Amino acid sequence: MDEKQFKLKARRTLAQLQRYVPELVQYLHELEAYSSFEAPRFTASHKEMEWVLTHVARELQGRNVGFPQNLRRALRELLEDLGEDAAWLEDLPEGEPGTISARTLEIARSTSAVVEHFSARLDPTWREILTEASNAGSWRFAATELVAVLALRKISVTSSERDDLRKLLVVLGEPTENIDRLVVATS
Repeated sequence: MDEKQFKLKARRTLAQLQRYVPELVQYLHELEAYSSFEAPRFTASHKEMEWVLTHVARELQGRNVGFPQNLRRALRELLEDLGEDAAWLEDLPEGEPGTISARTLEIARSTSAVVEHFSARLDPTWREILTEASNAGSWRFAATELVAVLALRKISVTSSERDDLRKLLVVLGEPTENIDRLVVATS
């Protein structure tokens, strides 16, 4: 799609997404050319629109916010036009904010269980940070930081625990190379 079509579609999609991502208004105000997102003379550049779209996508991904299929399709097309991966959109719940898909529920349960399992081995600060992140729905952060803390602090894990952590990172779509840095207890 040409730049004019892209900007028009992005404007419409982002205007509809404001309901689901309140922070979108903040991102828009950070645009140099922002006057009113709905204004006919909206002059944001393609690069600025790209910046907003990628930030909104990260926000949606991190929060697992539910939103309708037509917006999901429009956002996917825009992200793919920018060369961004949009496969994760399929994992988001469909419908109004607050709806939870079975897959999302399983990710939430798995992440909470893993964080809970390792909590006794973590110092109180990290225990609190990771528990709060998991409870708030920041499962990627909770899982990746848990692995990083376990590796950095050289906290022993069993081979079964290591495998469970690897599976969780794979389900979350996160890189698994830090798993190899874990200290695996030998029998």
